Amino acid sequence: MDGHVVEAGFGINTRLSRAEILQELRCARMSLKNQLNCANYGSRQTENNKDSIMRNTIRQLLQAMAITLAVSLPPVQSDQNNPELDSLFARLHTTRDVVEVAEITRKIWGNWYQSDDPQITKLMKRGESSMRRARYDEAIKYFSEVIDIAPEFAEGWNRRATVYYMIGEFDLSTDDVNKTLGLEPRHFGALSGQGLIYMHKQNRQLALEYMERALAENPHMTGVKNNIKIIKKMIEDEVI
Repeated sequence: MDGHVVEAGFGINTRLSRAEILQELRCARMSLKNQLNCANYGSRQTENNKDSIMRNTIRQLLQAMAITLAVSLPPVQSDQNNPELDSLFARLHTTRDVVEVAEITRKIWGNWYQSDDPQITKLMKRGESSMRRARYDEAIKYFSEVIDIAPEFAEGWNRRATVYYMIGEFDLSTDDVNKTLGLEPRHFGALSGQGLIYMHKQNRQLALEYMERALAENPHMTGVKNNIKIIKKMIEDEVI
């Protein structure tokens, strides 16, 4: 969840150019930031309205990321058990070069996403396609099939968690995130996603805890850094 909704390199068709896709992602991020500021600081809206604004805006961001990443990352035949991940995370914690950070992050997601089982790969592609088209029930069906076939494949759980989050099924999403983290404790996408769930549930202490855990695994996540600032401000306001 969170920073990467779909790893790709599978030749998924899109009518948008890469520049247009990246612009859509930038707009979605800006919208999320503006809506969060509006919803959490001085707005006269009800809590239900705030929650709806945040959920819809984050859904927009996730869908934009799904399309963006579908044409940006190279295919990798591996999963969360690839020994290469240890060295990738070590480099991620030491580098300050933005180009290298992007490359390392792509490789990590590539490792997480791909399976050596062609059937799993096919189902994952179908699930991503359904998710990008907002066919959420269909996406859940495909990712559930992945989980049934390969319950040890962490990204199957994470993708279904993402869909559950997008339709507001936060308890189901939390359960799948926990499964993801049980298989891959370093999964910064799942950790930050859990933080978003707790933000929606108004449990700011747990939201902060998971966001900070995500940042500890990937210290380059600007969105997570911004969320941490927002949550800390909300906690301070509650104390006052």
